[in-house]
Amino acid sequence: MNAVKSGRLDERVLDANVKRILTVFARTPAFKGYRYSNQPDLEAHAQIAYEAAAEGVVLLKNNGALPLKEGSRVAVFGTGQIETVRGYRERVDLP
Repeated sequence: MNAVKSGRLDERVLDANVKRILTVFARTPAFKGYRYSNQPDLEAHAQIAYEAAAEGVVLLKNNGALPLKEGSRVAVFGTGQIETVRGYRERVDLP
């Protein structure tokens, strides 16, 4: 508030940022009254995740990149890899 009072920050900029933060918060399950459960329906969640992944698949032309050669290194970027690693229930070893 000192920045607004001193004129270093326009109040409209502050209002826009507060609105953006509150809009995101209003979309959260906690704000909507979602009750936390220690017993989630893992099968239903897995089905939803599978369907979302299936709808988002993009086929690309394989120019010799697959199958991966033994010892290949692969990087995964974005937030999706975090959820995949955290929620994954099986270990898969490439040959």
